[in-house]
Amino acid sequence: MANARTVEVLTSILGIELGSTVDSAHLKLDQLCAVPAKEESEEAEKEGGDGERRVLWQFAETDYKALFIKADSGERITSITALLRPGRELPFDKIGDLNKAPIISESEVAWDVIRPDHPLFRVVGRGTKKKADTILIFVVKRPQREKE
Repeated sequence: MANARTVEVLTSILGIELGSTVDSAHLKLDQLCAVPAKEESEEAEKEGGDGERRVLWQFAETDYKALFIKADSGERITSITALLRPGRELPFDKIGDLNKAPIISESEVAWDVIRPDHPLFRVVGRGTKKKADTILIFVVKRPQREKE
C-alpha cells in the first residue's frame, strides 16, 4: 500500500479526472469531438439500475481516438477509458513508475492509487509490447460491510 500512496502515475486524460463532473467533461471535450458525444443514463428506479450515466466522445485531432466515461448518480466521474490512435500508443513507463506497478506484463500494467480525500482507484494500461492502446482509470468499488 505504500507504493499506492506515492506512485507517480497518469491520473487525468485530456484534463478529465475521477471525481470531476460530467458537465465539466463536456466543456473540455465537446470542442474536440469529430461527432457529437453519445450519452445514455440508467435510472436509479429501474431494476438493477444505479443511476449511472455514460458518455462517449470520439475525436479527430488528438492522440486519443475516443474517451468513454461513467458517472455516478451524483454526476461525478467514476471511470475513464481512453483509446489511443494507432501509432500513438503510450509506453507503459510514460503512464507511471513501473517499479511501483504490482501488475506488469508485455500486454498489461496496473497501479493502485491512494490520494488524500479520494477513494482507492486503479490505473491500467493495456496493449502490446509494453505500449498501451487503452488506458483505464477507475474507482475501485469495495463490498459494503453490513452495519452491526
